[in-house]
Amino acid sequence: MDFQYGDKILFKHITIHNRMLVMVGCAIISLMFVGGFGLRELHSNLMQDRKNKTQHLVQVVVSTLAAYQAQVVAGTLSLRDAQQQAADMVAHMRYGQENYFWINDLNIKMVVHPLRPELNGQDLSTIKDANGVFLFTRFVDVVQRQGSGFVEYLWPKPGSIEAVPKISYVEKFAPWGWMVGSGIYVDDVEHIFQDAASAFMAVILTALLVVWAISVKIGRSITRPLFQTRQAMLRLANGDLDVPLEDMDRSELGDLSQALRVFRDQFAINEGLRLEREESLKQAAEKREELARIIEISHTVVLSWENDEEWSLSYVSENCYRILQSGLKSLVLKPLVNPEDLPQMEALLAAGGDASRWVKLEFRLCLGSEEPRWFECCVLPIKDDHAEVVQYHGVLHDITERRKGEHDLRLAQVLFRTTNEALMISSRDNKIEMVNPAFSRITGYQLDEVLGKGPDLLQSGRHDAPFYTQMWHALQQDGAWEGEIWNRRKSGETYPEWLSIATVTNDKGETVQYVAAFSDITKRKQAEETILHQANYDFLTDLPNRNLFHDRLQTELKRSQRSGQQVALLFIDLDRFKFVNDTLGHNVGDQLLREVAIRLGHCVRESDTIARLGGDEFTVILPELHGPEGVARLAQGMIDKLEERYCIQDHELFISASIGITIYPEDADNMMDLVKNADVAMYRAKENGRGSFCFYTAEMNADARQLHKIEQALRVALEEGQFWIHYQPYVQQSSGLITGVEALIRWRNSAGEIVYPDQFIPVAEETGLIVPIGLWVLRSVIGVIAQWQREGHPDITFSVNVSARQFQEGHLVGQIKAALQENQINPQSLMLEITESLMIRDPEHTLNMLKEIKALGVRVALDDFGTGYSSLGYLKQFPIDLLKIDRSFINGIANSQDDETMVSAIVSMAHSLGVGVIGEGIENDQQLQRVNLHACDYVQGFFYSRPMPYDELALFFEGYQKSHLGLAESE
Repeated sequence: MDFQYGDKILFKHITIHNRMLVMVGCAIISLMFVGGFGLRELHSNLMQDRKNKTQHLVQVVVSTLAAYQAQVVAGTLSLRDAQQQAADMVAHMRYGQENYFWINDLNIKMVVHPLRPELNGQDLSTIKDANGVFLFTRFVDVVQRQGSGFVEYLWPKPGSIEAVPKISYVEKFAPWGWMVGSGIYVDDVEHIFQDAASAFMAVILTALLVVWAISVKIGRSITRPLFQTRQAMLRLANGDLDVPLEDMDRSELGDLSQALRVFRDQFAINEGLRLEREESLKQAAEKREELARIIEISHTVVLSWENDEEWSLSYVSENCYRILQSGLKSLVLKPLVNPEDLPQMEALLAAGGDASRWVKLEFRLCLGSEEPRWFECCVLPIKDDHAEVVQYHGVLHDITERRKGEHDLRLAQVLFRTTNEALMISSRDNKIEMVNPAFSRITGYQLDEVLGKGPDLLQSGRHDAPFYTQMWHALQQDGAWEGEIWNRRKSGETYPEWLSIATVTNDKGETVQYVAAFSDITKRKQAEETILHQANYDFLTDLPNRNLFHDRLQTELKRSQRSGQQVALLFIDLDRFKFVNDTLGHNVGDQLLREVAIRLGHCVRESDTIARLGGDEFTVILPELHGPEGVARLAQGMIDKLEERYCIQDHELFISASIGITIYPEDADNMMDLVKNADVAMYRAKENGRGSFCFYTAEMNADARQLHKIEQALRVALEEGQFWIHYQPYVQQSSGLITGVEALIRWRNSAGEIVYPDQFIPVAEETGLIVPIGLWVLRSVIGVIAQWQREGHPDITFSVNVSARQFQEGHLVGQIKAALQENQINPQSLMLEITESLMIRDPEHTLNMLKEIKALGVRVALDDFGTGYSSLGYLKQFPIDLLKIDRSFINGIANSQDDETMVSAIVSMAHSLGVGVIGEGIENDQQLQRVNLHACDYVQGFFYSRPMPYDELALFFEGYQKSHLGLAESE
């Protein structure tokens, strides 16, 4: 035999022996090549196998989390408990020797780490690997983009600080916003590969040496027999079954020759058997195809699974996706079974395996993200030779709709028994067939009392025949009717109900039954009446409220237009009611208002309307008026009645009322103007001394317009900066020096006119403009203090009057703090002056704010003391630095023993509490001497100086201080 390469002959007449040697050599080279390739494949397969195993185990954990989520959806487990149980389970899961799982959420916070529990709940966004990559941020990026994947990075092994290559598989569990991961170290796989490669190469080399030695020996002894055998085999291959085969010695070649003879004889027999077998296989294939077609068009899925731990699927029919609307993505069945159904399923399979019979199961499968679906499965256990169940064959059928129908039927039965609505089912000829317990509870009739009777036994008699005719016409036309109806109980009591009737039809659309549902709406009707009353009547006095007042007034005005008679409207406001409310409490105030309502009711006719608009404001509508004289007598009678003594909760109270009166149509031709006129007249009555009434006149309207004009001018003044500040000094009596000044606002309007504070401050208080005006004054004075200190003047106190409205706004402390920080002044240079009414109105709120102000270092003075509800308790409770005696006591101190006694008492009381006293309004030497006689600490008034601008203040201060210091030195 020749070996050629192209047209060149390389070897000639190579013997079989040498040929075998060449072949062995080639085999050795090929085996080494294959061995090298095999080692490469081994390495790749080892790495891929470890990755696949890690991926599969992570997916098993995710499937387990899905099972817990299914329990949460089914309502058998709370989300928190499910997450806790899942985390505990994962924390104890291990595979291999050191491998574990971890979970973190998509906000890069650790949920569970088995080896480092201190990381649980910690932020992982700053953790980097050896290359400086934010590791967990990268994990989250992978699962957010593709749901799962492998991540390669450098990470130290447990117990080591050297970072080595590591590969982790991470997968997102979206329902909880979690990410599950596990990893393998690459060098672990390398170590396994090196050990396997070494063993593999040792085996290869040993095998090569053995083959080489044996081939050399055997090759020499089999050349001739092999040649003869080759010739015989060629003839057999050509179909010559009569080929002669020589007997050889009893060596392996002899056995080969004998085997060829047996093969020759058996070949003829097997050829016939082969043809028969091919035919039978063809028939079996046709039957399998026919069975597959039957399964495909059926509504069942055929499947087989192993009796192992996870129930690995070995066969699933091709119609699986069509029937289940989802493929069995997992290769195992058990994780797909709803955990609630699994124990019973395992018990039935075990019992069926013992009895070797078909088992009928009903269970839920969790397929994808949809709700678990119910299936019925007939299962046949398959046993091995040792009577052990090794496999199960099953036929699966979707029964979700059937179970849903059964559930809906049970639910309908429960609802029928437990609903609060009465249900009644009647036949086509309107005979009662069934009622529920609510029917008996509402009507008083039991089922046996109404069975076979008509619903007309419930009729109350309140509805006529046309009503029922219309009802039945709607039923026949639309198949339903609903509305309010009055029926009668078994006791004879009639009651309102809301009734709904619907027809039940068969497949042909013919009515076969009627279903009626009704509820007793007695309480609802009563509630509607209550709500209507609450919407139109005052809850405290049960008088008509503002809504009903407007409605009745509008009605009386329209009636007056038709009859030509007058209508009087009285607006009543209680004098000093707020004082009672603030001092004695709201309970006393509420009882007083109820008593006032009763007394007003005794003063009017039944045709008249008394209404409470809110607070202490009442109105009276007097229709069919014959003249104003009667209204005046009525108003005076009301005032006299209201001024009588009230005995409420052991308190004797006396109040009065101011009443404004307006007449329709003389004073106004519409309701809104009429109400406004009565309000204006009432305020004029208050100005006239309270406890009186006043008829509306056109001049009052002019006054109201003037107040509105002042309000608008004040807004312009704020915008255009028309205000400025004067300062009036006050003198310390012990030193005779000026120690402080009071800031007083002044206003020159757009027309150049000076408007005095007593004209615009009340308007500013009423409209709320005092808040921005007060803030402007406060910031301006603090700025002046800073200027005063920069100019090098001695420290003195600048006092600023603060309105109660500024306290109510709640921003005053922050405004003071900001202004102090902005101007960097000594806070002791600022003093706020408040009035007694502020402490009485809301003592707790005022006390808290004053404490915050004092904490800033700012001082507080109590202005106009003695004119309001002066209280030693308030002086003890509130952090007051100075007390200013009202000028009304100073004015009469020289001529009135009472005023002098009052001043003496105030000074003594203040000094006993450690509070300084300022006497304001000192205008002459006689007043000064009387004040000094009672040891008043400071005095202020025209006797020393009138209020002056800042520029004059600086010159006056310098001259005054020098003159008094020089006088003191000369003395």
